Amino acid sequence: MAKNQLMKKLILAATAATLMFTACKKDSNDETPENQFTVGSIVYKDVYLSSLNNVLNATSPAGGSLQMKFHQFALPSQSGTFKVVVNPKASDEIQIIALSLVNGATNQYTAGYTSGQTATVTVNNGIYKVQFSNISARNVNDSTETVMLSANVSQD
Repeated sequence: MAKNQLMKKLILAATAATLMFTACKKDSNDETPENQFTVGSIVYKDVYLSSLNNVLNATSPAGGSLQMKFHQFALPSQSGTFKVVVNPKASDEIQIIALSLVNGATNQYTAGYTSGQTATVTVNNGIYKVQFSNISARNVNDSTETVMLSANVSQD
């Protein structure tokens, strides 16, 4: 009788462990973007992406933000690859401005001074996702200072 009870306990423990591991397993199809961006060496996490006045704004609780503007302040209706420029003059161009809080001061950086850089914008049922990496941006107040920008942000 004690042998049966021990066997039942072992089976119950094994079943519980299996259920616990399968319940915690993340489905690879349900991966979500990390919602973060970097300005130089500063990583901004827990970013909220919104669209206001036809501009995409990525805002971090830590004080950094990205502003992404399109030609004639019209958000794209379709996904695509956009050229990063200082002043968008075509429907396939995007302007990226970064604000970064460093030692209590806010620095503003504008991308688009280097040709050949792109950002991918995905539009799915009116929900936006923006991805780019290693985009060069200049400090607005000191053109000799440049930083690299990267982002992987999406609307929830």
